[in-house]
Amino acid sequence: MQLTKKSTQTIHALYEIEHQKIKQETAFAHQQEELQLKIKELIEENKVLLEQQVSKPSEPELSLKSELEKERLLNQALQRENQDLKRILMIPKDMPNNWTELLNIFMKDRKKPT
Repeated sequence: MQLTKKSTQTIHALYEIEHQKIKQETAFAHQQEELQLKIKELIEENKVLLEQQVSKPSEPELSLKSELEKERLLNQALQRENQDLKRILMIPKDMPNNWTELLNIFMKDRKKPT
């Protein structure tokens, strides 16, 4: 009788621990999704602000130099955003190396003239 009571208590405690673990994991996943949405919103706001800032030429027509500068600034902003996203999303360390290799092959194929 005492063994059954102890077993029941142990099972109940294990169930509670597992239940709390699932609740915490769910809450964490929800927070991560909210953060990703907020990051996307901030990125869009930054893009708009950057475009407004870059597209305020003092002359009526943009010269080729200012167009190139605008592209350079937009590229820098996109690179910073990509770096921030990579840091925030933290690609899992157990990701197979072949994914990186496949990406490199794909990028090399894109650079070849057709």
